[in-house]
Amino acid sequence: MELSFEFSIDSSQKLLIVKRLETEAFFSKLLSLIESSKGLSLEQFKKELSKLINSLWLVEEESFLISECVKREIEKVNLCKLSFKKRENSLEVRVKFELIVGRNSLEFRGVFITSKYLNGDLLFKALKEENEADFVKELISQGENFAVLVVDIQDFSKINDVFGIVNGDKILNDVLKRLKHKFEGERCKVFRSHSDKFILVCREGKKDVLNLVEEVLSVFNHPFEVEGEKLYLSANVGVAFFPEHGRNVISKAEIAQREAVKRKRPFLIFSAELDVPNKVIEILTKVKDDLKEGRIEVFFQPKVELQTFKIVGAEALMRCSVPPADAIPVIVEYGLMYDVGKKILEKSFYYTKLLEDKNFRVPISVNVSYIQLADRQFVRFVKKLLNKYSLEGNRFIFEITESEASLDDECIVETISQLRKMGIGISIDDFGKGYSSLSRLKFLKACELKIDRAFIKDVDKDPEILSIVKFAVDVASLLSMRTVAEGIERKGQVPILRRVGCSEGQGFLFSPPVEFKKFVELLKKGYLRPKGVK
Repeated sequence: MELSFEFSIDSSQKLLIVKRLETEAFFSKLLSLIESSKGLSLEQFKKELSKLINSLWLVEEESFLISECVKREIEKVNLCKLSFKKRENSLEVRVKFELIVGRNSLEFRGVFITSKYLNGDLLFKALKEENEADFVKELISQGENFAVLVVDIQDFSKINDVFGIVNGDKILNDVLKRLKHKFEGERCKVFRSHSDKFILVCREGKKDVLNLVEEVLSVFNHPFEVEGEKLYLSANVGVAFFPEHGRNVISKAEIAQREAVKRKRPFLIFSAELDVPNKVIEILTKVKDDLKEGRIEVFFQPKVELQTFKIVGAEALMRCSVPPADAIPVIVEYGLMYDVGKKILEKSFYYTKLLEDKNFRVPISVNVSYIQLADRQFVRFVKKLLNKYSLEGNRFIFEITESEASLDDECIVETISQLRKMGIGISIDDFGKGYSSLSRLKFLKACELKIDRAFIKDVDKDPEILSIVKFAVDVASLLSMRTVAEGIERKGQVPILRRVGCSEGQGFLFSPPVEFKKFVELLKKGYLRPKGVK
């Protein structure tokens, strides 16, 4: 098991870049902290650990062996991670800093292994922040009967829109405090899950659960304060039981909660009528685990110029422990798109910075969902990423589906306008499946139109399909947009697409989606000409 924490470092101080830490001083203080950490809360421990890191970097010079220096000073410390891994009777510690120097982003890593620390159990008691999944597994292994309650705050995105993310997070922390104050104890544990959800795991039987739900909902009877205003919140609750509803009891409580929202009911208990295939529950569980463990990854599928086969860009595509065709519908249905979308976007920006450091400047396309476009904080989040990685907006193209581009939503229109002002290109994805009008396409000022693979599949076999593709190319040309043919898999499709004027293409004929390292190798080649195609 590996645990990672993030710390804020005082970036107002000017630090010299160094190549390595002097390990003895670091470990003597680190181990001293760990040995004295029993009884501290996780927050207290994190604060002490953060102080230790700050002292090593900012104050105590003897803790730092400056073997090589770069003349320029660090302008900003964006990220500091410290992770621990137990190895029998030794401890592995990994330290990672991300430093901004001018327009460069430098990564400083340190890995230390020590055999001085012999009590691994104490370390994990001090460090491990228990989550709902681990607690449930422990109860199941002990043969306990228990209930899981998933609590979701209604329309919380609107609160973020009005008061901002910082105030929104403060409200969520206040909700957590109230729930913990009322329920936390030997018989019940309270956890904050992703976004605006909370999970209670309680050793309660079915006969007591209605009283428990009523008490949970009563937490929201009193207002929360934000910026001097009183704010009333409402919640929906989903309930499931172990052993009655099986080992995936958390997922089944989430299904009940989502159904409560659909039926406009304050709570709902999972039942056979709500049951979904086991495969869906397994996918939901795996994706949530991937989110928590940082296993959401990005692969890249190259886009090529059809006349020359030169690589002119790539689409960033999500990969996790579940095949994307299975994972994406479940991610959308069960409200994980916001969290997954943020991970994909951040990974895409991170890899784009690595490409830039290697002198590759091809634009990277990222799929952006309706829920992201409708979030009034999305533009701020994108600006933050651009600043974090010292990137220009023109390094990216955000792909939105034709259906989403057609929505007459003032917030989405404003978001797209702000993204364009930042230099980010807009691409209309899956063209041909939606109902966008020419005036709408003109209004959005997109730079690219992607023709859906459903039309490309038979473009070399069906004259009617070919006419539709030609029409799409003509529309794009009229509006000064590039056209990209998706899903090219056969050599015979290429000359026909060239003939109708399609400018770019992507598909397995050129390359499947590949991991970052392989994509860099393809960029070094520069061209992806299929064998037998002139």
